[in-house]
Parts: sequence; C-alpha cells; structure tokens
Amino acid sequence: MPKRVNDLSDSDRKVLIDALNMRFKEYLDDDEFELLSESDDEAISIQCRLSREGSKEVYSVEVRAFIKDFKSRPAARDEAIDAVGYVVEQYLESGREVIPPLDWQSLSMGGPDVFIRGDIRNEALLAAADQLLAEDTWSLDPTDS
Repeated sequence: MPKRVNDLSDSDRKVLIDALNMRFKEYLDDDEFELLSESDDEAISIQCRLSREGSKEVYSVEVRAFIKDFKSRPAARDEAIDAVGYVVEQYLESGREVIPPLDWQSLSMGGPDVFIRGDIRNEALLAAADQLLAEDTWSLDPTDS
C-alpha cells in the first residue's frame, strides 16, 4: 500500500490560496478557495475547490502528477500546482463555462503530463439526498409501494 505523504503544509496552502485570490480577484465576489492534498509515494494529488458564500454550487478540480514522470517530487508538485492554476484560469476567464472533464484526462503543460478531473456540484442537494437515502423508509426500488 502506498505511503501517505504531505506535500502541502498549512503555510504552503495559505500562500497558494492567497496567490489564487490575488490572481483571480477580478472574477471573484464572495468566492472562497480551498486546497486539499492527498499525496502518496507514487503521486501528488491536489484538489482545488471554489465555492461562493450563500451558494450551494462548488467547483472542484483535481490534479494528479505521477512522481516517476518527473525529475523530483518537488518538480511533480510544482507542475500539479501550475496545472491547478491553469485549469482554474480557464474556468474563470470563460465566465465559468469551461469545466474540467469528469473522468481523468491527461494535460500537457510543456513537461510530463499530469492528469485532471473535476466537476460542479450542489453540495446542499447532495447532502439532502444522502440524508434521504440514509432513512429506512426510502427505497430506490420502483416496485416498492
């Protein structure tokens, strides 16, 4: 089983979020960035979430860089971070129309490929659906009455 590795400290995350806020301030209202990292000894995975205060819609993009494809772990991390910025830029500059693919796809940024996927979700709706499904009285079988 791959060993978990922390490639982004809390201070790294704060610096990157501040950079995203500065870079895209003209596109942001009450939006808030969040960065998550779930890396292991094989790959670096960084997820960027963008949500708007009072809105239930959350934009999410995940980038995965396989360390074996790069000269070093920091090089893979830097490429993943650059890819996050690029994909977020495409989303915001398009008027929030261009979203990453739902399934993993490769993305070349001039070096080894990284892989991206993402979506837009209504998290309040998903939470309500999960709550309904957790109740014993709810059934997904259409023949139940």
